Amino acid sequence: MNIVITTIAMCFVAIAAVAQEKADIRVSYAQKYKNHTGYDIEKKYILYTNGAASKFCDPVAEYVDSLCSTPKGKEEYNMMLTKAIESGSTPLSPSSSLCVFQSLTDNSVNVFDQSGSDYYTYTEPMDEMEWTIGDSTKIILGYECLMATSNYHGREWTAWFTPEIPASFGPWKFHGLPGLILESVDAANMYMFEATGLERCSKEITPLFSKSDYPRANRKEMLKAARYILDNPYAYLAAVTGQSVEELKDDEDEEESINKDWDYLETDYK
Repeated sequence: MNIVITTIAMCFVAIAAVAQEKADIRVSYAQKYKNHTGYDIEKKYILYTNGAASKFCDPVAEYVDSLCSTPKGKEEYNMMLTKAIESGSTPLSPSSSLCVFQSLTDNSVNVFDQSGSDYYTYTEPMDEMEWTIGDSTKIILGYECLMATSNYHGREWTAWFTPEIPASFGPWKFHGLPGLILESVDAANMYMFEATGLERCSKEITPLFSKSDYPRANRKEMLKAARYILDNPYAYLAAVTGQSVEELKDDEDEEESINKDWDYLETDYK
């Protein structure tokens, strides 16, 4: 028998009443999907959580953000980049600027991300995600997981969570189940998050030190703008550079073929 639950009902994690400063669980995730041209993409993320709060981010981005939080660290990072460029090696660079903080105490999801050259942040309540728990089970990383489904911001998602770890979080913005989410995939099989490792830890859940660089924005408006740029790259470049579309097309290689069925993680901006 299926059970419908909401995030608000997830007060089973009573330990969330007082947010902790340190995470006691560290989970590695791989995000797999095809981009708008059909190219396979895989990104690596880390989730830190203590059952009351969580931080989901690219580990390289977290390192760079922490390093550049001081003038000395920023100087060190710039030197690292210069040496890498001079030696012809690949500079230390994050695969994603996405960083998501969640808090059961504040009932909030705080997202920091980038669209083109624009950085932005927004906050949304945790009660927007509603789940239906089914009867199916499977083993992930040695943990027995239950299946749950949710329609969230335009996509149907199937998640696998383990009640063995009572942390109501998971990859990206997923939350609200009575256990840690170890895998999630959308119904169109376009996006997948899967846990690749899990360990106990004792690490401070650090803030995003560069958060002042992320102005407040509207989630849907940012997605609309990003989609416009994707569908109209020459018009966007013409507006930015002052050149005509014809000049830009002469200077550029053949235009990329965009899969019109492709879309972002969230599709409710249309």
